Amino acid sequence: MKDLIVTGDSWTFGSEIIDPSLNPDIYEWELENGDYRKKHIFPTLLSEKLNLNFKKNLAFPGDSNNKIFRSLYNYLLKYYIKDSKLVQNVFLLVQLSSYDRLEFYYRSKETPSGEWKTIWPNWEHDYLDFNYNRFADTYSKFIESPEGNLNRYLNQIFSFQNFCKIYKIPYLIVQGFYHTGYAPNILDWHDNAFINHYDSSNYLRTENNTTEYFQGSSELEMWNEIDSIRFMNKDLENHSLHSILKEKNDRSLFYDVHPSEKGHKVIAEYIENYIKKHNLLSFN
Repeated sequence: MKDLIVTGDSWTFGSEIIDPSLNPDIYEWELENGDYRKKHIFPTLLSEKLNLNFKKNLAFPGDSNNKIFRSLYNYLLKYYIKDSKLVQNVFLLVQLSSYDRLEFYYRSKETPSGEWKTIWPNWEHDYLDFNYNRFADTYSKFIESPEGNLNRYLNQIFSFQNFCKIYKIPYLIVQGFYHTGYAPNILDWHDNAFINHYDSSNYLRTENNTTEYFQGSSELEMWNEIDSIRFMNKDLENHSLHSILKEKNDRSLFYDVHPSEKGHKVIAEYIENYIKKHNLLSFN
């Protein structure tokens, strides 16, 4: 039996999944809610459908793709690769988040040894630290850009794909959602692949192999090199988990901005069928 290891953000963690017998105002990550939440999220349901040992869920609400891949590499290197466990007996499911989220290693008076902190550039947020708030405001207003976000996003996926090839680890990547225009109503979101933000006029594309101090831009080439099967429905216009639910035209599949228990069932069934169709539990 393969171990299932998943990572992602709130969609994979199970945000808004609250035990109806508890106070509805509690946070979904509170321990008393753990058993109910874990029972109803799509990774658990998927593991049961595919007869996988659900080993670890590394997802947490608000996580950036930096955190998603950082924690996954750390876990695999420490508990599998370092101990020479057969990583071929693992199946990885990676749910990608918004590409603008970013984390930094930050030291403060309260945490002199430092900690990883996430920035959500397109979401007004109080980070409860005066200096970090100033930094986040500066980054969001003057530094954050679609070009930088896209390049980081593609490099993250490309690196992960090659990591799995090196260790022959079977995997599946899914895009959780595209928070289009940061609209407050989840039904107003629609898929708009981040590669569509590529604008060649913003890059120096006239360079050639004789150009001194070559930089170039290879975003389109990198996107085309990403496996279109192991990145679920990558080349389809609608390919996110959000779109799978939205196309059902059933508001009960969502709570506010996350899937309901019913929505998680639909996602699990869709991913199960996709994995079986493409025989993804083995590395090939």
